[in-house]
Amino acid sequence: MILRDIDGLKTSEVAQILGSSETTVRSQVSRARVRMKEAIDQMMGGRS
Repeated sequence: MILRDIDGLKTSEVAQILGSSETTVRSQVSRARVRMKEAIDQMMGGRS
């Protein structure tokens, strides 16, 4: 998620760095975003 969203790398670049497929990178970034949202919601007292 950091390489993709913060560092601004393309999915293909992240996949090459991690030695994985672009599909795997997209899936991992998606799951990381969900977990980040859940953590933020919890810190905010469960508000959406």
